[in-house]
Amino acid sequence: MTDENSRKDIEQEQRRLLEILDSAKDLIALVDKECRLLYLNDAGRKMLEIGQDETLDEIRFDRFYDDEAAAEVTHCELPEADRAGHADSETRLRSKSGREIAVSQVIAAHRDGRGDVTHYSVIARDLREHKKLLEHYLLSDKVFTFTAEAIMITDSRNRIVSVNQAFSRMTGYTLEDAKGRDPVFLSAGNLDNNFYAEMWQSIDTTGHWEGELWDRRKDGTFYPKWLSINAVTEAGSDEVTHYIGIFSDITLRKQQEDHIRHLAFHDPLTGLPNRSLFQDRLRHALAESRRDMLPVALMLLDLDHFKYVNDTLGHYMGDRLLKEISLRLMRSVRESDTVARLGGDEFVIILNCVHDLRDVVHVVDKITSDLARPIRINSHQFRVAASLGIAMYPDDATTIDDLMRCADTAMYHAKGRGRANYQFFTPRMNEAAHERVMIEEHLRRGLDQHEFELFYQPKISLDPYRLVGCEALLRWNHPDWGMVLPTRFIPVAEESGLILPLGEWVIGEACRQARKWLEDGLCMQIAVNLSGRQFRDSNLVLKIRQALEGGDGISRWIELEITESTLIEGASHAAQTLHDLHLLSLPLAVDDFGTGYSSLSYLKTFAIDTLKIDKSFVDGIDNDPNDATIIRAVISLAHQLGIKVVAEGVEDAGQLQFLQDQRCDMIQGYYFSEPLPADEFEVYAQREFPAAFSSSYN
Repeated sequence: MTDENSRKDIEQEQRRLLEILDSAKDLIALVDKECRLLYLNDAGRKMLEIGQDETLDEIRFDRFYDDEAAAEVTHCELPEADRAGHADSETRLRSKSGREIAVSQVIAAHRDGRGDVTHYSVIARDLREHKKLLEHYLLSDKVFTFTAEAIMITDSRNRIVSVNQAFSRMTGYTLEDAKGRDPVFLSAGNLDNNFYAEMWQSIDTTGHWEGELWDRRKDGTFYPKWLSINAVTEAGSDEVTHYIGIFSDITLRKQQEDHIRHLAFHDPLTGLPNRSLFQDRLRHALAESRRDMLPVALMLLDLDHFKYVNDTLGHYMGDRLLKEISLRLMRSVRESDTVARLGGDEFVIILNCVHDLRDVVHVVDKITSDLARPIRINSHQFRVAASLGIAMYPDDATTIDDLMRCADTAMYHAKGRGRANYQFFTPRMNEAAHERVMIEEHLRRGLDQHEFELFYQPKISLDPYRLVGCEALLRWNHPDWGMVLPTRFIPVAEESGLILPLGEWVIGEACRQARKWLEDGLCMQIAVNLSGRQFRDSNLVLKIRQALEGGDGISRWIELEITESTLIEGASHAAQTLHDLHLLSLPLAVDDFGTGYSSLSYLKTFAIDTLKIDKSFVDGIDNDPNDATIIRAVISLAHQLGIKVVAEGVEDAGQLQFLQDQRCDMIQGYYFSEPLPADEFEVYAQREFPAAFSSSYN
């Protein structure tokens, strides 16, 4: 019984041993002294492609080597195992199908009680897996060593055990400097204990934390970093063995974010707050005003005639000028105030905590005086003027939109008063603003409903005395308001841009009327006024050319009148436009001469056919010697330059006689006729100047 139990124990032990051997991943074989296989585990059968049902009898293990390796085993490694107990080597096995397997093997000699070798054990490991592990390790080491992100590894007590090169490069600390220290020594010191408590709570709960914080380098400089911390636990356990911290310097990213944020809220040219930031600042200013019970002043500022700088000198010079103006505006207000650019040449200023209106006036005076100082850019010198509209919170309006609307209305009135001045908002301005909006709406409808008409005022030649032309004057036949004079609607049309379609209609209608009169035998030159905005229209010449089409020689019967201020303010543009108009054979006249710049240089620069003396000088002929002197000088100068002269606004015989004595070429005014509709003008011409209907009349 005892022997039977011992046998069972031995068999059970052998089974456990075989189970262990079969569970091993390496090849394990037992061979006798003649190298015949006595045992081969499952991993070995799989490696050498020997089926589980195949017996090992008479299989020599050395057949799984090539000839050279088999000889090495037989003649070298087995004797070495006999002598030393084991022999280690790297060799190549060959499976039954001929597949070669690189292995590292250990051959051990096993002896009996007398010390004689009875068999050998062979343990062979497939080097492919080993090499994969090695390559993975080497790759991981390279990643750790050469990655651009800083890596630090701490133990379970959060003491640094390893850092990579990027860590040392970024912080200035070597492994020797950092080893054994808590990473908190890197902190810039701007975070309290609550921050770290929340961070460690996240790590303990989720095993992870990431966020932005500031560190201090070894040289004392501060920098922002993005840090990610992960807890490393023992396999199959929740026990933390290490912490891995990976971080990067985000200084550049922060700068880029700041730059993008700045661009989103600042004007890229001047650096001033843009409309978005301005509205935010105004919202805060109004909130402070409600809290402190102190008013806020909102100023809307528009530069006068700035567009002409761009037109004549180019946008580069205009941009340089805007930058200098921005600096001057900033210097004119307090640091607590805001200067913003809304676009183009329009600026807005917020004055916080206004104690007295005199404080606002003081700021306005400072702004206007600072802008008035000459600005020199390269070889050019500028003198800048601005129109300002001022609205007060809460007296004028209580919302941002209404406050802006009030300031805009006040600025519009400042421009209407001759520019280069400021206006505080008043309720009466609101009425005018509403009327302006109403007129604009009715203008648009009037264009669609054909409510406009041209009246014609005769133009009389004095030597010889005859009817030579007329001036086309726009009238608006409103269905409810009756006849509306240009003084009421032309400024609104100019501001809204409707002057362009209106002006295009006037030119087309004048050309149509000139053709009709020519067909009827009335040879009549029609003068058409061009507004400043119309003259600056890049499509003006094309529109006029299209209006002239359909009638041979019609261009000599259409005269264009342009104010001298329009010519001077856009000199370079004017020269090209006048040149193009001359190519269309259109006569050109300067209207309102003497009321603007009165510059004589442009008379030789531009090819002008006619000067029109403004009515204000004609009115003063009888009682102002200066007006009479000016008229004499203009007529004399014009004749010497080969330019004809027309006097406007002649209303009595004394004025007519003076102009005849000065040999003025033509006159125009109520002394002869008021502006007339086309059919009444024809009756007037037939009655007063029948010769005008002669086909030979030129």
